[in-house]
Amino acid sequence: MMTSSQVSRVLLAVLCIHQFGLTRGISIGVVSNSTKVERAVQAAIALVNDNPQDFPGVMIELKHQTVTDGTAFSVQQAEHRLIDVGVCVVLTIPFNTDIREISSQNRTKLVPRFRFPPAQPWPRVTDLYMAPLYGVWHQLILDLMTEYSWRSAVVLYDDSIGLQSLERFSDAVSLRGWLILMASLNTKSDLTLDIEETIDVIKKVRKYHIRTFILHCRLDVTKAVLELASDMLLLNGQSHWIITHPDIARDLHVLGRFVNDNVLFTALRLHRQTPKSGNDLEDDLVHDAILAAATGVRKVLSDGASVERTTWCRDGTLLNSIRQGTYPGRTGVVTFDDNGARSDVTIWVLEPVDGIMAEVGTWTKGVGFHRQASTPIHSLSFAFPRRPLRVAVFLNHPWVVLKKDFLNYVGVHQFQGLAVDTLKMAALRKNFTVDVYMNQTSSVAALRREAVKDRADIYLAAKPVRPSLLRHFDVSPSLAELGYAMYVKRPEQSHVGIQAFLRPFSYEVWAYIGISYMAISLLLSVVNAVNPYEWFCLAKRGEASPQEGGTYLPWNSLWNAYGAFAQQGAVTVPQSFAGRFISGAWWFFMTVIVASYTANLAAFLTGSANQPTISSLTSLANRDEMSYGWVGTYSINDFMRASTTEPYATMWKYTEEQNRTNLVSGVRRGLSRTVQGDKYAFITSTAVQHRRYEQLCHLQVVGQKFFTYGFALLFPKGSVYKDEISWEILYLRQEGYLEMLEKQWLTGSGEDICSDKRQTTEDTGVLGAESFMGLFMFLAAGVGIGMVIQLVEVSWFNARGNKRKHDVVRSVSMRVHLTEVLLSGKETTTL
Repeated sequence: MMTSSQVSRVLLAVLCIHQFGLTRGISIGVVSNSTKVERAVQAAIALVNDNPQDFPGVMIELKHQTVTDGTAFSVQQAEHRLIDVGVCVVLTIPFNTDIREISSQNRTKLVPRFRFPPAQPWPRVTDLYMAPLYGVWHQLILDLMTEYSWRSAVVLYDDSIGLQSLERFSDAVSLRGWLILMASLNTKSDLTLDIEETIDVIKKVRKYHIRTFILHCRLDVTKAVLELASDMLLLNGQSHWIITHPDIARDLHVLGRFVNDNVLFTALRLHRQTPKSGNDLEDDLVHDAILAAATGVRKVLSDGASVERTTWCRDGTLLNSIRQGTYPGRTGVVTFDDNGARSDVTIWVLEPVDGIMAEVGTWTKGVGFHRQASTPIHSLSFAFPRRPLRVAVFLNHPWVVLKKDFLNYVGVHQFQGLAVDTLKMAALRKNFTVDVYMNQTSSVAALRREAVKDRADIYLAAKPVRPSLLRHFDVSPSLAELGYAMYVKRPEQSHVGIQAFLRPFSYEVWAYIGISYMAISLLLSVVNAVNPYEWFCLAKRGEASPQEGGTYLPWNSLWNAYGAFAQQGAVTVPQSFAGRFISGAWWFFMTVIVASYTANLAAFLTGSANQPTISSLTSLANRDEMSYGWVGTYSINDFMRASTTEPYATMWKYTEEQNRTNLVSGVRRGLSRTVQGDKYAFITSTAVQHRRYEQLCHLQVVGQKFFTYGFALLFPKGSVYKDEISWEILYLRQEGYLEMLEKQWLTGSGEDICSDKRQTTEDTGVLGAESFMGLFMFLAAGVGIGMVIQLVEVSWFNARGNKRKHDVVRSVSMRVHLTEVLLSGKETTTL
């Protein structure tokens, strides 16, 4: 017996069949790699089919395609197969097929295709995205950062999601001048978190005591990261975490374990929790996709379309019907814009309230974040949250440097260098941002003009911290210690070691000599085998011994050619004119080579003997033959004049005796004077090593630094920001961060303009291929002429050989004829 409700359903289904002519179902295709997904689709379809009063005229069938590798090509081929068998809608779960269409197959068939990953859509008219796109999440996070006065954060993302999902977010943050540290969390081949590498990442993050985090990972990776962060004391009352994965809000007991530690979480959910909501976000998205598809089919059928002829599935009719509809689904109201993205997106924001995670507000696309009046704003205490700090930058390598691709960035992100990187890390830790403006010059006068204008909070200028500077500025703790040192001309390279005997010639010349040696040896062997006047051919005719005939066989030819290296000549000289001409050219070539090698080797072994040996300022002051000086307008001049200790007093006395002619007007001139002569030492700041002076490529530092000074960030007098930033610099010094920056920027690990020039300096006096170009051309010409002579000799021999053969035949014929005459008496009588 059927109940009254079952009877009414059957009658209603019969009525629908009679009214719409429905004799078979509408097919929906699913492409996935999971049986769980298939079960979710079947449950959603069953729900539609069991409610004909909600969807009259619709009976849905399921066609499933399983794809195991998940490549874009395999997914698209599976979609095409489903379209070929007549499905009206395709659901692709959970693959991210965010790429251009690989195949042109079915491109003209406008079958609706539901996508579930929050990927950025390419312009394909058939795609309908069920999850909010990454751009929605980016704007949501930016609005939340504004709500909480964040100006910096660490973003932890796993490599399965990829950095491209954060590209627009990174651009938006750069435009606002905020500082974001991106940290990738590696996963294994099975997509589980690589624990050891993640621990290393968390250790580095924890080292800088950064308190604001954005966790942008898959659900299982998110849970694993939170466990590690808790074990490493990164979840505490001083930290705030925004977790982007919406499924974490369905599993609140995961966060509830850490809420008792007073850590502040911000979790996101795609809709308000209701009894109809499932326990899995993917199931709810599948349900809403089936709902949208069934509602779209119902509308098309109600407009008079035929179930028998489903051309409306492929000509865009169904696609437009779905896009124009509005569906109250489990994940909120489902509507689509012209690009297939969900246009009406509301996301619920959850935070700890009285020890439990509760809804505190909503974020709506196009509207922004709205907090409930009854919930307080949980905000961390920050140093300067109100406005960006104004920073005046003065370009000076390596302290402040423009990036090569600076046009691709804005604000402080256009710059790099020791001072800039230090300020960025301090801003990241103290959660403030900066607004920079650049000065074209880095002179003291320009810096003082900026101080008079009083429009900057911080000055990034490479100026020594001296009493004269302290009269106008407050300074931070020193970022690096500099000083003065002595620069002398780099001595010629003394070539010692196993390969020292090769240094007179460049490796290119040695290679050419080796090639020439092999070529001449082979050529002499060929001449010996072909030329009829050579030993091999003479031996074949019996005009020479077999031993002499083997003189210029390949192995013996190598030995004879090598004899020219040792200036010993050949054991047996060639017999032909061609062989002698080629050997003569080779002997002359090797005579020049050996003479050049001998002369240059002696120069290399004795080249540095006459170089002056200066090891310190004391030895410099005590050597009369060595002149020295410095820039007369620098503070070291006052230091030397006022000093009463040695060797500075002696050096100043020497300066007075020279009437200060040993002093120079600028650094570049002093460096040039040192390079041009061997008898001058230039004393200047070690900061010149980090600038772009090409003369430094020919100089070296001798002795220890003296008259040291520090380089620091500069603040206006009485700055309220100095103490906070100074504490951060001291912390960064203690944790080794400044030491790392010094190695990067002050020890030449960055771009080194002297890399090529230093090689040239070390190779001064090395003879290159260009020095022997004429000699190699002479050898080539000698070989060419020898081959012409070879051709003449072979032709001459062949011509003479034919004539000799003709004479022999004629002589034999006459002898035969005379013999016959002598034997014939009649002919004898006649004769």
